[in-house]
Amino acid sequence: MSHRPTTMQLYLDHCPRAVDHYERGTPQNRDIFTVGTVAHEILFAIGQGMPIEPIVASLIATGRTGDDSEGPMRPDAVFEGRDLALAWSEAHPIPDGAFFEYAFAFDGDWKPCAWDQARFRTRVDVVHRRTEEDEDGHDIQDLVITDYKSAWPATETELDTLQRRAQAVSGWLSWGDEIGSITIAVANLRRRQVFERVIPLDEEGVALLQQWQRDLEVVMDAIDVREPDGQRPARPGARCGGCPYAASCEPARDLLARHGASDTADVVRRYIAARALAAELEPHIRSATARWSWMTSRSGPFRPRPGPPGRGSCLRSRSHGSVPPASRLTRGCAARCLDGGAGSGARPSRWWRSSGSSSTKTPRCGRRG
Repeated sequence: MSHRPTTMQLYLDHCPRAVDHYERGTPQNRDIFTVGTVAHEILFAIGQGMPIEPIVASLIATGRTGDDSEGPMRPDAVFEGRDLALAWSEAHPIPDGAFFEYAFAFDGDWKPCAWDQARFRTRVDVVHRRTEEDEDGHDIQDLVITDYKSAWPATETELDTLQRRAQAVSGWLSWGDEIGSITIAVANLRRRQVFERVIPLDEEGVALLQQWQRDLEVVMDAIDVREPDGQRPARPGARCGGCPYAASCEPARDLLARHGASDTADVVRRYIAARALAAELEPHIRSATARWSWMTSRSGPFRPRPGPPGRGSCLRSRSHGSVPPASRLTRGCAARCLDGGAGSGARPSRWWRSSGSSSTKTPRCGRRG
């Protein structure tokens, strides 16, 4: 079977059973990824010189096809993703000779092979070569492997993830004889910044890439382990948090079904699994309570403020805003949904919270005026 950074990261972040869910196409809520997905599609179109508007219309009407196909996407998220991509391409023109959605595929011996015959395979957003100077002032060819990220927190911490390491290994195995260095780059579309890490292909750099290659082997071998029933092992508990398949996972639900557990560790595992299931259900409750003021900001309305220009070995452009505050679904509004809705005049009878030491209690719904 083929491995890719997506499934390997699922294994590392959650558990082996999550990889089974991915391969089976178990439904998951991908709304939070829509803006980034659209931005990737539009940037690919820009790189290929394709018209943008037909792609926008297609994403809204039918979704996208491919390895990670999706159904029709929300218009507001599509427009936001389009605008994000256009703003990025204006600030960072496409490099000459760049390859988009470049496919790397390797067999069990790490030899390049066809995509459908690979043991390890991955697609990279942008790959291009540029001329740089080494420490001795000689011109060398530098292979730049760029990954677009639409999440605000994606900064230099993304330069040492398994995905970046896999991309660096792939570039080295494909072009190592023709280049003198590899640059792995994270392009934060929202911040409009590029973060880079350069790996010279000297003795030390090659040794590092060889170690990363062995690490990838270890992870792939671990993912291949299956139980007698043919499924990968499930480890419900702490790593259910953030798992996109928690709501569909029987072992996670079975864990929640236990009652009266006295072991503290077991109670903690059940709690985290419950939080993961609640996170999967929250988007549905948001839709049901959208006509009421169900979102409150933890730090007031977001007002972008320009940041100072930043430069350094990794930072390549300035920040154009700050991270917006998180929003949350208030339990009081969920209660309104159950109590008949705001239109009935009923006030939620549960989930009040105290305001300091006062006996006055305020429902957790909307803003307090």
